[in-house]
Amino acid sequence: ALILLGRLKEQSQIVVGGYVWRSGRRVWILAFMLAGKSLVDNCFDQQAWAEMGKTMMTREMLDRLEREWCRTLDWRLVITEAELSQFSRM
Repeated sequence: ALILLGRLKEQSQIVVGGYVWRSGRRVWILAFMLAGKSLVDNCFDQQAWAEMGKTMMTREMLDRLEREWCRTLDWRLVITEAELSQFSRM
């Protein structure tokens, strides 16, 4: 999740959806959701993630932000062994 956050920050488009960076909790739940979905085949479904973040955003907002974030990252959600190793040394 932290590597995905770093990738998003590397992009010049820090503002995803026009408001996501105003809430660190929204960013955090999105990062965990995308990391979970890309690492585990049988991860929580979208409804479960929406329920976890219900005080921060609606399901529709979550869906939209997920799509925008994936587009911003050019769908690069896979974390290589080299990236993980470098991150672990930090």
